[in-house]
Amino acid sequence: MSIKVLICCALKLFAEGLGKLLRDSDGIEVIGTACDQDTFATLLRLQPDIIMVDPPFFRRIIKNPSSEGGLKLLLIKDYGEDWLAYQDLQEMVGKGLVGVLPCHADCSQMKKAIREIHHGDLWIDHKTIRNSLFREPSPKKTVPLTRREKEVLNCLCSGFTNKKIAKELIITEQTVKSHCNRLFKKFGVSNRLQLAIVISGDSKNTEQHRYINNF
Repeated sequence: MSIKVLICCALKLFAEGLGKLLRDSDGIEVIGTACDQDTFATLLRLQPDIIMVDPPFFRRIIKNPSSEGGLKLLLIKDYGEDWLAYQDLQEMVGKGLVGVLPCHADCSQMKKAIREIHHGDLWIDHKTIRNSLFREPSPKKTVPLTRREKEVLNCLCSGFTNKKIAKELIITEQTVKSHCNRLFKKFGVSNRLQLAIVISGDSKNTEQHRYINNF
């Protein structure tokens, strides 16, 4: 049974060129090329085994929550665009990245990567791994907080319950819940545990103080 490959690139000529290189390959079937979100959504219904993407399309896919879940993404990466730090790489693998193919790779390497990925392996070249290990993680932007949000966040980081926070700050529990929901939204999380992980993880680099005090 052939490996179904979908090619998604911002440049149509690039996408079509990759398609021609892969056509007539033994055991590989190109089910289509997409250069925009609508075409991608339509071709996704054909259930591709592997999706080849360039950096712009890759970012577009992983930022869309509805696209996540079972996708196998093979990124064609230019070394001039070295934006994957180790923590970024871990996160991307969690969102479907299964391979990184340098843009200078030849056709035989591309086909080998597709077959290896289809068999369940990761295909990430040594240079990408080495560069990602020795790069600093992507800097996180400062999250603007009101005075009350800072107080609630400090209480949350101390493990206080909503009831205890309400008593400490002399506000109602409903008001505490409202502040918590705003904090979840600002930090891009959905619950107290995820918020605690974000804050505790960043505290190693004094990020917690920057989040809370840098205004």
